[in-house]
Amino acid sequence: MRNNKRLLAPSVTTSEGAVAFYAYMSTSLINPSMHHTLIFETAITNVGNGYHPNTGVFIVPESGLYVFTWVMRMWSNAIHGTELMVNRAVMGSVFLVSHTTSDHSVTGVVVVHVSQGDDVFVRTQGDNNGGNIGSDYHGKSSFAGWKIN
Repeated sequence: MRNNKRLLAPSVTTSEGAVAFYAYMSTSLINPSMHHTLIFETAITNVGNGYHPNTGVFIVPESGLYVFTWVMRMWSNAIHGTELMVNRAVMGSVFLVSHTTSDHSVTGVVVVHVSQGDDVFVRTQGDNNGGNIGSDYHGKSSFAGWKIN
């Protein structure tokens, strides 16, 4: 016998202490310089209001263990290293060289304990930067984070 009941998605609730954000660049960034803070100005999710899309900085609203991830997209002879910063300390980095006109992307992931008030952001490295960081309808460069404990 076939069950014809309609399946409904469970309702989503936000629990106390939940913190999460996801943002992307709405357009490509033209040839950023070294130590340039990347601004992901289109915030889709900002639970806890810690992400500031005008500066690209996540100001930690609650201390805890967090996951941060960022995606960089490039093409046409671009070369960039990017790093996840917590205040003035590098917590993780990725590097990508695009020698062709084909799209390339790289993803960084960091799990780190941060304290309330810390600044978390993505920037270009001090060397090995040239070309554009892509973000358009083919794929978005993005930045996200969420508290796990």
